Amino acid sequence: MARLQTTDLLLSEPISALALPVLNDAYHEQTSAFNIRSIGTMICRKANFADLERITSLLQEEDLRPEGVLEPSTHYWVAEEADKLLSSVGLELGAKSALLRSAIVEPQSRGQGIGRQLATEALDWAKKEGFRAAYCLSTHAGSYWLRLGFRVCPVDEVGAELKDAPQMGLFHELGWLPTEVAFKMHLSDHTAGLSQPN
Repeated sequence: MARLQTTDLLLSEPISALALPVLNDAYHEQTSAFNIRSIGTMICRKANFADLERITSLLQEEDLRPEGVLEPSTHYWVAEEADKLLSSVGLELGAKSALLRSAIVEPQSRGQGIGRQLATEALDWAKKEGFRAAYCLSTHAGSYWLRLGFRVCPVDEVGAELKDAPQMGLFHELGWLPTEVAFKMHLSDHTAGLSQPN
């Protein structure tokens, strides 16, 4: 099965919308205030409940798992242009670490640095909020994450740090963790502001 440059596994069948979480109004209100960064005509911003359908649709179009998107203890970012969703990335939060996931760029917008921009926005936020490390899981996009500053680490380390993260639970349940490659970035090593335009 082919893979994309994302942190999720691909599936051969689309996921039913019934598998998506129901979010409460308190969570929507909590995430409705966010910063917006405009780069040319593209806008990068923190996602909110109103973005759920567009994010899950983009993930499903590329056969990626949408479970856990915008659940409590997660934060997502989107890049859009003229109301078209170009990219999304999420963080699932633990006590001191975060799991970067659902990193995707729609096919016509790939190769322009949009994914890097959004991932950097998320990592900048995590560092500012005091998280010490960011992890991601990938089997075919490892070179991308290495270029971004991640280093290979044991999958068991991710499980120990982020045992309650929705993606870790899902991958454990599906038996996928043994086939994953884990990556870690010490956020003290992350240079905040990489997301700033040159």
